[in-house]
Amino acid sequence: MSFTGETFNETVSHPSTEDSPCYPKINGETWSSMLTYLYIGTDVGNCRTGVALNYDAHPGYDYKASYGTPVKAAASGTIVNFLGQKCIPKGISSCSNLGAVGIKHSSGYVTQYLHLSAIGVNAGNAVTKGQVIGYSGNTGTAPYHLHFEVLKQVPGSSGTSVSHYKVVDPYGWTGGGTDPLEVVTGIKNACLWQSCK
Repeated sequence: MSFTGETFNETVSHPSTEDSPCYPKINGETWSSMLTYLYIGTDVGNCRTGVALNYDAHPGYDYKASYGTPVKAAASGTIVNFLGQKCIPKGISSCSNLGAVGIKHSSGYVTQYLHLSAIGVNAGNAVTKGQVIGYSGNTGTAPYHLHFEVLKQVPGSSGTSVSHYKVVDPYGWTGGGTDPLEVVTGIKNACLWQSCK
């Protein structure tokens, strides 16, 4: 389910056997203009815009962004210093290989921004909402875009293991009712930079 509340489901052709599966809109419905405008999709598993949404095993959304577009902090916080890196790599690759920056916010939330062509902050720096932290690019991937994700530290955990974090919807749940991710993980999702319903 996307942050817009739109539902995507498995079909015969999706997900494929790729590393990052993607799902078409339920019943072949048309994507909302908002999701179509923002989402770039990937070549992996035919996850192009309007075809299928890439989220499972891909912890965030890929947004359309020209090379060098300023990337701003979604909320105030501190640049992550995770074992000497500026993001929580989650075992995929090093942060520098992906042009990644993470910002730790209150209540254990971390927003992460990947594939930056240039980074203007260092581990441990305090940043404010709307501050430019870097510029979009295609570091570690193609084409140019911004990967944006949100992680939440598991309540009661205090270590730096990647297993102490869970992926949450980047926008907070806006689809009405109980967040399905909360039901599955037991972690309550919250809005970080916009008013919750």
